[in-house]
Amino acid sequence: MAPSARGERLGHRLIDRACDHYRGLGYRLVLGTFTTSTFEHLVPYYQQAGFTVRGPGESIAVLDPMGMALHRPADAHVIQMWKPLHPDMGTIVTTMPDSSQVEIVTGALDPPGRVADKVVHHDDGSMTLSGGGHRLTLPAQHVEKLTQMYATEVTVAEVTAIAAEAERYGMEPMIAAKLTKASGYSLADLMGSPRRG
Repeated sequence: MAPSARGERLGHRLIDRACDHYRGLGYRLVLGTFTTSTFEHLVPYYQQAGFTVRGPGESIAVLDPMGMALHRPADAHVIQMWKPLHPDMGTIVTTMPDSSQVEIVTGALDPPGRVADKVVHHDDGSMTLSGGGHRLTLPAQHVEKLTQMYATEVTVAEVTAIAAEAERYGMEPMIAAKLTKASGYSLADLMGSPRRG
């Protein structure tokens, strides 16, 4: 921003305009990052713009439609932030196996008509997803594999390394990294020929 234009909240208006645009396209969450070298200056700025700003190196966890947390890791010099674009979004705090508490963003991955409105976990380990007039029951072994995949931790380097290949298959890089690491197979082995753009 040019020094002569500072103080007129042009940056916040640009953020608001971008959020309105993506909200209109059906997006529910905005994520952002910056580095600790600009930490002091940018934290209050983005908080005033409506973002929840994490600490240096802290991940962002997002609840998916099957009730599993997707973690977006960050290097120690990276600060992540998120902003809701939909009124259904919120957060929950859950306790991890090591007794630490994690705040998880909810409602970000629930676009109307595209995911299950209801998830039922059965005693035999299977799971039923229903919504939009459709119903799908996943057998226990599939649920177990999905749970294993979502529980697999990946590093920023692993996500970065697979990002270009994941894009060729139309996959989110975090999911691609977790899937390949949990399964022990390459993305090409799992997916076959990449789809054409």
